[in-house]
Amino acid sequence: MASTSQRKRGRDDGRSALDADIQVLNHAMDACHLQPAREAYDSAGALLTTIRDSTADEEDYMDLGRSCLDVCKALERGLEGSQPDEVSPSILEAIKQLTATLTAIRKETVNKGKRNMRSRLFRKDREDTIAGWKQDLTRILQIFHVRSVGPA
Repeated sequence: MASTSQRKRGRDDGRSALDADIQVLNHAMDACHLQPAREAYDSAGALLTTIRDSTADEEDYMDLGRSCLDVCKALERGLEGSQPDEVSPSILEAIKQLTATLTAIRKETVNKGKRNMRSRLFRKDREDTIAGWKQDLTRILQIFHVRSVGPA
């Protein structure tokens, strides 16, 4: 079992990594000219902020945050150099799905913090839920014709 100082160090490392990821998303949002993509970056940043502030010590949520960042990086690469009127309707729809997925995950993550004790009792349910969210993010990655850099 990890000592209190080891858990704190791990939590601090997780928060530092999330801070860097949030900065990447903010930069991508500032550089993007496509409003639906800006909304997706904003939703991703809000989710990562929620994870950082409430669950940074839980590895499954950290993995979810990394999956979220992978999708946003793929989105950024896919839109690089594109003007808003050059983006296909199917990509716009995928971006909207991404934003909706990120918003739903963030809402559930916030609710998780409110029912922390109960969620510990039902950890398997939480793991299944997070696995489902990762599958959603992986499916969206496939729409952008890229693969996740890590296991889903």
